[in-house]
Amino acid sequence: MISDRIKRSQYYGRPSKEPLLSQNNVYSLLKGRMFERWIDTAGSRTSGSTGYTAGNLIETPIYIIESLLRDEIYVERDLTITTIPADPFSLLLTVDGLKSSQDDYYNNAIIYNHTNQWKDYVADYVGSIKRITLGVGSHTMSIGDNISLSNIQGNNRINDIFF
Repeated sequence: MISDRIKRSQYYGRPSKEPLLSQNNVYSLLKGRMFERWIDTAGSRTSGSTGYTAGNLIETPIYIIESLLRDEIYVERDLTITTIPADPFSLLLTVDGLKSSQDDYYNNAIIYNHTNQWKDYVADYVGSIKRITLGVGSHTMSIGDNISLSNIQGNNRINDIFF
């Protein structure tokens, strides 16, 4: 079925009949994005009030837009873990490169550790020392790990009452 579409689309709109495709092209049919944990906690929402939970497929256009804002725009990337406690089960870490020094600014943001491939959320943030308290913890992390944060201040920036 996909090969039929590729064959039919090779010459579409091209009067010269030169193929648009080569054997090196890869095609994909995408349907939506995945909800993150913000769907359960953002703004006036309570868990399950939208009928969606984290991990569900987003197919509604307005939720796609909200996901793009929370997951792609309200983001700080290329951050580095600078200190971690000696206790391997500690939920605290200090991060270099955070833009805000305001307490609680990053609360409920989603933290991604790209070095060790895990994600969590920020339960608390102390701006004066750039210390993050993780929500769940029990992750492997090291000084120098590359991390990013998404959904930064998302609850304050998006009026989701009309969604």
